[in-house]
Amino acid sequence: MLPGVARVNWTMKRYLYALCCKLNVRVKAGATAVVMGKLLDKRLTGDKETVTKVSDKKTRWAARLDSARLLMIMFGTSEMRQQFVLATQPLTMAQLDNRIDKTDADKYWCAVVKQFSDPKVLAPIVVKHKGVQSYCREELSTLYRRPAGRGVLQQQWCNMRKAYEASDELAWWRASGQGNPNFYPNFCRNNAVHVLLFYIFRDAKDNGEADLELCAMSLIEPSEQVCKILRLIKNIKNFAL
Repeated sequence: MLPGVARVNWTMKRYLYALCCKLNVRVKAGATAVVMGKLLDKRLTGDKETVTKVSDKKTRWAARLDSARLLMIMFGTSEMRQQFVLATQPLTMAQLDNRIDKTDADKYWCAVVKQFSDPKVLAPIVVKHKGVQSYCREELSTLYRRPAGRGVLQQQWCNMRKAYEASDELAWWRASGQGNPNFYPNFCRNNAVHVLLFYIFRDAKDNGEADLELCAMSLIEPSEQVCKILRLIKNIKNFAL
């Protein structure tokens, strides 16, 4: 079966590689048994497409091409925003003990994954500020480009949230004291994703859903009471030195 290879050294990968050589199926060095099996299957089933790649390279995440689709699926409808708020709530003892039913977080992210990975699902960018809406639609895309699992989407959301919270433009806008959402883009450095996220939260607040931003962010501006405590701790440390 495998010329020049002792029977004790036979492996599925070597066997498939020998079949590929016999059938003139081109593969590159390092191809896995799964990849070679797919190539052989296409050849044997009469697929006319010539496959020369060793592996199916996954389309990488692109902020301008994928982030807006994720955000609009997560927060584009009132129903999804409400589910997100529920998904961020701490689990009760009953929910922790119940290992059968899905948690609100499981249900929410399953819905997000299903919609994000469905080419038929459209997620147009919609915000109340028409100028911002036009800008985001020009800079970002919500067209289907690639499927993604829960882990990938959660990690990308976490990255976006952290980058937005720690961004200079958000700190500058808050420090300016203007408080007018129309001025936020003036502080941005060509980051349409942050602009879209900012106005998603602003629109939710205008719709009476202020808890959305509170649940989404972890570094929300501390209250005056917290600021006093932090200043007191700083003064105590300075005095101790």
